[in-house]
Formats: sequence, structure tokens, C-alpha cells
Amino acid sequence: MEALLPIIGLLWLAFIIYVDKKRFEERFPDVVIVPEAEPKPKTIMEEHREAMARFREAITKSRIEAIEETETKPRIDNYRQKYLDYLQSPEWHAVSLAIKKRDNFTCQSCGSTSNLQTHHITYKNLFNEPDEDLICVCQPCHSILHLHYGKNTGNYPLLQHIVA
Repeated sequence: MEALLPIIGLLWLAFIIYVDKKRFEERFPDVVIVPEAEPKPKTIMEEHREAMARFREAITKSRIEAIEETETKPRIDNYRQKYLDYLQSPEWHAVSLAIKKRDNFTCQSCGSTSNLQTHHITYKNLFNEPDEDLICVCQPCHSILHLHYGKNTGNYPLLQHIVA
């Protein structure tokens, strides 16, 4: 119990300070309570340095974003152009004709025999497609497929009964 007396005394002292600072100062005039130090105001130079650091960080970030955009955009544009060139190539025309023959020159979605096109069910093997990745559809059905399901999705429920 005697060992707890100093701790109890300190707790009591803290309580008194908390409850009534004035009473504490009257009772213990020799004890000086040091107020918490207020943060030192920043000088103009410190504020300037911080502002410049934020500015440099923002410029660096925007430069990185610009570099990333210019690096990826040409690759996408080049790939798209390569795909469009492929669709005009004799190789693609031969593949497309073979698929149309396989499907009896008939749209595999609606049964039409006019305005036929060859549709990629999946783009996983683009430029080297196996026959099962391609199907014959008419232009209206082809447009509906891409309009409704997007491009390059490989998810075309209208054709699942045919592909399965």
C-alpha cells in the first residue's frame, strides 16, 4: 500500500490540475506549469518551398500521365490499323469465304442470305483464327451483335446455340 501512495498522490495532483488550475496555482505557487508550445509560424521562405514542392509534384504527375497516354495511344492506333489492313488482305478474304461456304452462305443468326459478313466470336486468336472462332452473319445481325454486346467481348448469347 505504501508503494501506491506516490502514484495516488500524482493522480490526485493531475486531478486537481484538471479540475481547477487557479486553485492549483494558489496551493502550489512554486510549481510552474509550462504551457504547450504553439507551433512556430512558418517563414515566407518555408511556405514558398512547400508550395514549390507541391507544384513540382503536380507537374511530375501530369508529365507521367502525358507520357503514359502518348505511349499507349499509338500502340492502340497501330493495332487498330493493323486489324483494318488485315480485313482488306487476301488472306482474310480467303478465310472469310471459307467460313461463308462452311455456313452455306447463310446468316447463322437469322437465316438471311444477303449482305453476309464473317464475325469473330472471339478475338483471342486474331490474325490466326481457327474456323470455330468465326461465324457467318448478315450485316444487320452483325451490327446488332456489336451494338448490343460490344466489340471484342467474345460474349454473344445469340450465337451460343450455334457454337455449342
